[in-house]
Amino acid sequence: MNATIENQQLPSDTGPVSSARPQRFDLYGPIHKTIRVVMSDVLVRMGKTNFANESAATRITEDLQKLLALCDQHIQHEVKFVHPHLAERLPNALAKIDDGHVEHDRFVAELRSLSAGVTSAPTRELRALAGSTLYLHYSAFFADTLTHMVEEERVLQPLIHRFFTDQELLGIHGAILASIPPAENFEMVCTMIPSVNGPERADILGGVYAGAPPEAFQALVAAIRPRLDADEWTELLGLCPFLG
Repeated sequence: MNATIENQQLPSDTGPVSSARPQRFDLYGPIHKTIRVVMSDVLVRMGKTNFANESAATRITEDLQKLLALCDQHIQHEVKFVHPHLAERLPNALAKIDDGHVEHDRFVAELRSLSAGVTSAPTRELRALAGSTLYLHYSAFFADTLTHMVEEERVLQPLIHRFFTDQELLGIHGAILASIPPAENFEMVCTMIPSVNGPERADILGGVYAGAPPEAFQALVAAIRPRLDADEWTELLGLCPFLG
């Protein structure tokens, strides 16, 4: 897509969808929901893949690489923009999260190696065997990542809410958004909107509407409209009168 979202702002207290915003700013929820959806899709399709078929094996391993890049980017954002603040106020809680990230890095390296083994297998039989191994290892990675994200949401997020104001969290989130190139941000929002619930969609779109050029916002709406079913779109129209 050529359209970009530039200078995206986070929703303010005077934004058009303030009534839909959760009581406290959720640093993890929307991005974790997005990762869960993408991971689940890859898991289901990998289970259906006939790895003996070279083109099918190539497609799913390419999609796996995109997912792993998304996971890596998310962790890089946490390490660069979130963890320095946590280290000052919640050093004990951060130590366990860092251990989880070390395990994640090990999993990702192994999955990339197994993926390469699939695409380089010299025969259909060996490719099928490598694909089966990849699927089982990815299943373990999927379970480990789900557990890690839940721990961040159930344990770390309440602590963050105790020791940080929403304004501070908005500043951290704004720094993350500012670090993402506009075209990548556009693609991320297009993936995130179908992955979250109605009020969360309205909150995200409210921020884009407040800060993006009108043509970029319209391009985003056009891109996400086909990804929502009739009920989801109707709900969103009710929550976002500016979509009119």
